[in-house]
Amino acid sequence: MTEIPQLEKDAIVSYVKNKTESDFAPANVYPAHGIDHIRRVVYNSTAICTGEGTDPFLPTVAAWLHDNGRIAEWQAKLAGRKDRIFHAEVSAAEVPFTLSPYQDILGEEAIANVQQAVALHSMPNSVDDSPLTVTLKDADRLDGMGAIGIMRTFTDRHSFPSYNLPNPYGSVVRPLREINESNTTLMEFPFLNIEWYFMLRSETAKRIAERKLEHTYQYLRMFGEELGVDQAYLDNHPMVQKLRSAAPHIFES
Repeated sequence: MTEIPQLEKDAIVSYVKNKTESDFAPANVYPAHGIDHIRRVVYNSTAICTGEGTDPFLPTVAAWLHDNGRIAEWQAKLAGRKDRIFHAEVSAAEVPFTLSPYQDILGEEAIANVQQAVALHSMPNSVDDSPLTVTLKDADRLDGMGAIGIMRTFTDRHSFPSYNLPNPYGSVVRPLREINESNTTLMEFPFLNIEWYFMLRSETAKRIAERKLEHTYQYLRMFGEELGVDQAYLDNHPMVQKLRSAAPHIFES
């Protein structure tokens, strides 16, 4: 990609920021995936790039555009439509149109790279992921961890049963595709979010995640304590044991 002057980079970032905020402005009713989530992913992208010593320009553009398809997805749900809408596909399809005013400055390759990262941001990791895709995936997953991640779980999954006694934590983590209201509880989701730690690929994202997961563990510990559940149920959970092996300092406080 030809080097773009900083003033033009700033103009492009301002444009996509204003476009996304305007698109979400009519009603910020998209549970856990509204404009606040997008702003946090932008922040995470910048933090990762700063920590890794890379240019935050395209990751910032991709972060602003990564979830715009949530609007169509949510509108279809509200309308009771049964057709499948996958937000990442819709978001990616919009990228070339959104960036078309700056096509001559960005060039086809940069726009294609942003589109690819947006299309793949919700997909499993691949050895073929570009550095831009890795940054966007890491930034998005970070927002599912820690106190914010728990808040988003309760916002987005409020119709799920809260927990089951005597062991509110369960003992397994099911893949997302197997989760539905008949076979899981809200308390399963923090463990899925812990699992995302092992999907992060930048060292900066891992450091940020470890601080967040300190909060997650302390929340789960206090939750069990207030329910009168033996802490062994939490500490024997496979995901907690896996995290303790990988990052024991999380449990030192």
